[in-house]
This record gives sequence, C-alpha cells and structure tokens, in this order.
Amino acid sequence: ALALRNSKPTRTMEQPQFEEQVVTAEQLSSRPDIFECLAQRLHQEHGLADSSITNTEHDAEEGLPVLILDAHQDFQVTYSSVAFALATGWQKDAVLGKQGIDFLRLRPDASHDALNHQAWQELLNSQQSLSQHVAGTPCPDPATVLFLGTLASGVAFWSVMDIVPITPKSDCQCHYLALIFLPLDAPVPPAIFDDRAADNAVATALLEILRGDLVRARRELAEELRMEVARRLEENPASDVPQDMGVLNQAADEVRKEIMHIHEDAKEGDHYVPKLGWESVEAFEARPHELERITAEIHELQAAWQVSTDDAARFASQQMSYCVVDSKGVDCPLVFVSTGFKEFTGYDRCWALGRNCRFMQPNTQKINMRINRPELQRIDEFCQHGRGGHTLSLLLNERADGRHFWNLMYMKHALAEGSESGSQHGQYIFVMMTSITSQKDALDMLILQELGGAGSGAEAMQKLRDALREREEHWLPSEAAPLRIIGEVSTAWIRDVGQSLDIFWEQGHFVPRIGTVSALNFSGMWPLTVDAYSSYLEDLLGAPADGRNSWRANRDPNLICTVADPLGMDCPLAFLSRGFQESTGYNAGFCLGRNSRYLQISTPSLNEVLNGEEITRMQEFCSVRGRGASSSEALIALLLNQHRSGERFWSLCHQTHVVVGQAPYIL
Repeated sequence: ALALRNSKPTRTMEQPQFEEQVVTAEQLSSRPDIFECLAQRLHQEHGLADSSITNTEHDAEEGLPVLILDAHQDFQVTYSSVAFALATGWQKDAVLGKQGIDFLRLRPDASHDALNHQAWQELLNSQQSLSQHVAGTPCPDPATVLFLGTLASGVAFWSVMDIVPITPKSDCQCHYLALIFLPLDAPVPPAIFDDRAADNAVATALLEILRGDLVRARRELAEELRMEVARRLEENPASDVPQDMGVLNQAADEVRKEIMHIHEDAKEGDHYVPKLGWESVEAFEARPHELERITAEIHELQAAWQVSTDDAARFASQQMSYCVVDSKGVDCPLVFVSTGFKEFTGYDRCWALGRNCRFMQPNTQKINMRINRPELQRIDEFCQHGRGGHTLSLLLNERADGRHFWNLMYMKHALAEGSESGSQHGQYIFVMMTSITSQKDALDMLILQELGGAGSGAEAMQKLRDALREREEHWLPSEAAPLRIIGEVSTAWIRDVGQSLDIFWEQGHFVPRIGTVSALNFSGMWPLTVDAYSSYLEDLLGAPADGRNSWRANRDPNLICTVADPLGMDCPLAFLSRGFQESTGYNAGFCLGRNSRYLQISTPSLNEVLNGEEITRMQEFCSVRGRGASSSEALIALLLNQHRSGERFWSLCHQTHVVVGQAPYIL
C-alpha cells in the first residue's frame, strides 16, 4: 500500500485562500480567542460560571463535554474535550478529524432518521448559516436540541446538545461550531429499538413532548436569568453575571426529570405504554354527540345479542366491556372506556385513558409474541388502514393482577360525525370485549404446548383464528353474537386439533368440548323443561318434598339428570343437575358441551364387553334427530360407569326425547 501510494503522480491544485488560516487540532488549544468567544456566548445565553469555561480551555475533567468543528474543513472535529470522553466514552484519538458527528448516530440508521431528524436539521441549519456568514455581521444564533445518540460502548443515551456558532473577531475568516453535550442520566425507552422504529409514532411523539419541555424550560430559565441580572445590576451596577445559574444545565435537568416520570409511569411488564394521547381524549370528550352515537350502536348490538331475559343474565355474567380508540391519535390511544372496563381488565379508567391498549397483552414478551404476533399485525392493519367495516379478533390478554384471559373482540370503525364514508380523518374504533370461558382450558393448553418445546400450540391457535376470519366473512353482527360465532368455529377446530390436547381426554376417552353452542342455546331453559315435563318427572321419580320449585331452581340432590342436544355435534350435554354433579364428581364447568362418555370405564376392553351393546342402543336412540319424538318414547339402559375419582358404579339410565323451546333434546 505504501509503495502504491508513493508511486502515484503528484498533482498541483489551487489551494483555498484560507488554507493558511486553518487551525489544526494541536493549534486550537493555543487560540484563547476561540474560548473567549465561546465563554462570552455561554455567559450571555446560559449564565455559566467562568470556571466551566476555564476548565474547558485547559481541558480539565471538570470542563464542559464539548466538540469544536471547523467550518472551513467541512466541519471536521478539531477539538474534543476530556469531559466529552468521560461522558460518552469517545476518546480523542477516535474523534479528532472525523467528518461531523455521524459517529454519534443512533443505530440502526432507520431509528436515527426517524427520531433525530429535527436535531440533525438544526445542526445542518447552523452549519449552513455559519458557512454563509459574512464578516462584520452578527454571529448566527445558537440552538438547543434534544437527541438520542450512541455511546462508544454502543449503548443509546439521551443528551441535550447546545449548538453554538463561534466567529472570533481576531480572525474573521475562521468560523467554528461548538457542540456542548449534556448527557442525561435517564433510561432510553425500549420503543426506540422496535423493528419498526422508522415508523414508530410512540418514540417520535415522546421526543416531541420532551423537546417541547426543553424549549419551554430553556425559555423560562433564560428569562429568569435576565431578570436576575437586571435586578443585580440595578442594585449594584458593577455586579457581574450571577455565577450560580446555569440555564442549560437546569433545562437539561428538567427534561431528565420528565423522562424519568414518563418512563416510570409507562412500564407495564415488557410493554412501554406512555400516556401520549391526552389531546385525543380531550378532543373526544369535547364531542359528546360522538359518544352518544357510538353508545347507541353498541346498545343496539347488545340488544340483538340478548334474545331473552335469560340470555341477558348470561351476557352480564360474560363480563362484556367496551372502549373507544382514536385510530388517528398518537399510538392509537384509548379515548373512552365503559364502566365495566376495570372489572374486565383490572385497570383504572384514569390510568388507561390516553394509552395504547397493549398494556392488556401478556407482560412477558416471549409469550405475547409466540401466541399473539400474527393477530396483533392483523389488528394493526385494521386500525390503520381499515376503511369502515368490522372484524373479530381473539387475543391472549392479561389483567392488571397478572391473571390471563382470552379476549374475543368485536371491532368496528365509526366515522366521526360529518366525515364522509371511507374517510380516514377523525375516525374512531369501538371495541366490544368478551372473555372466552367455554374453551379457555383448551386454549390454555396451547400456551403450555407452545412454550414447552412442542412448538405446535401457535400453529393450532392460528388454525382457530383462520377459521374465525373465514366465518366472519359471512357474518352479520345483528344476527348472531360473537360468542355464538366462536362456539361454532371452535367446534370444528377442536375436532381437528383436539386429539393432541390432553384437556380433551378423560378416563381414556376422547371427549372434546365441541358443544358449547348447545349449552348456550339451552341456558335458562331448565325451568321451562320442568314445567313442561313435571308429570313425567313425578311419575318417574315421585313428587319432590318441597314441590317443583326445588327442581326448577336445581336444588334437589335426588334429581340426577342431564339434558343432551341430539342435533349438536357429538350429542353434547346442555344441562346437568346438582344431583348429577354430586353423584359423579364432575361439575358443570367440565361437562357442558361434552358428550357424556367420560362416565364410561377407563378400561377399553372391559367397557366393550360390559357396556358395548347398551352404548350402541343409546347411540341409536340419540341419533333420532329432530323428529319431535314424544316423552313416551324412552330407553332404559344399565351401564357400568366410573366416578371421577376412579371408583366404579352401576347406573340405571332412563332416556326420553323432549321438546323445549321448539328444539329437540334428550332428558
């Protein structure tokens, strides 16, 4: 390389006229006029003590973290203080001679371009003004910016940077740019390093807030400084600028405190959810008619989904809650939550408003990404680019106390009043949330399966979501509730993936819970069944001691019975009495929606020998579907069954066809 360099022909070039006046890194410290000019500007702007400038000029550790760039050498770094090296880790030999301060750029570049655009623009403006400065004219104004840089160790850091143009009077053709850094001892938000940081509105909005705080604090503190100087000069004309007031330092400290406050308030598990949407909240609250319109539509849907008083009670028990999101606000903030929101999520209204609702996602990022990532991307697409319409979404969420739940969300765009159809301006999204309980055990099993190393849980989860989307394409919200839709979809899904899930096996029998729709349909209809078939029950069992009311209220332990749906997939149980639960050890939470073959003994060969013929007779009886059979058609079977504890018992089973609410069932 040396030989090649020496062999190159030399060329003579016309050198710039100011070549002889360029100050090198070694010569700069011998130019007291530069530091004198810098000291004058810092006195004027910030009220810094003389000792700060003196220590900087002598390159002491107590000096300012400062870089000086030479305007006539394309803004190369010609001076780097020891204090700068101590603050950032960038040593002199690694900095001197570098073109500008690109070595401080945030990595990756996309993050830097998105988040430091304003700061870098101020720097470029100062460089341009200084390059075009005419001798004898006032020196360009300094500028103070907040930016995110990179330490020599590669770690990101906050810093206030004061950009101070210097034009020494002794040398009108030499211009310099002093950059004074005040690194802030404050955490950098994790949103900065999001893989979509170039488009990350959270970090950008956060920086805008902090920059506003910096400008405000600097302006207010500078005004205080001027007033203090005026007061002291009035008292004593010989008085100097007060040495106990550093505007830049105090302004930087104000920003640091604000960063700490936002950071401490914004952390929720692995999520960063700063309250950036107060303007959106206030704008929504200023439009009460908007909320009235949305609430009316929600109540209309709820009325359509609650087809009877009993359904209404069941609906209330499902803990439905709703909220409104501003899709055009910073970070899609919540602008309204219903009164049931706290009961549903555990989060107070005052804490939730103004934040993105991702605080409800699992606090552990690993679980959230493995289970929810594809669905979160789809929701983001719907919120940002959906032009009207609605969607159903199923997410694993987490309450404030750490308990997780499966959240079935109905989301719909609601255009602001006065907006045209398809407009993206002023658009709100209302979200109706329902906790899934019928298939919670199966869905929970997928989490364990995915995180346990099997790696198939997320794939099975995606199959359910795909089926939900396919069903959604042919769904009108006014015709069926989301719970009914998820019940229909999960039935086929469980038959597809359920064989691999332990939760669907009991006593060696595959009993998937695929009949939850049947249980929902029959909900609240047991009293009607008692009223319609009381004579039959009394003939079979004798009259209850305290009358039929104990049957209607399901209080009689001697009534051991179930109701099955012969039209449902796998003839699922839609109701079981208190006596049945006590005599078998199985509760309603386990039984409803399943076929009752979990009562059969766990030894397949013995079950076939002792129960095979009876089971066949019962299956044939149950397969008579929808013919409106009367209670006179009955079947009596004797089975060897098994208690949940494993103890075996003989069961005499009497089955009959009944019709309740115009639908056939088996009692």
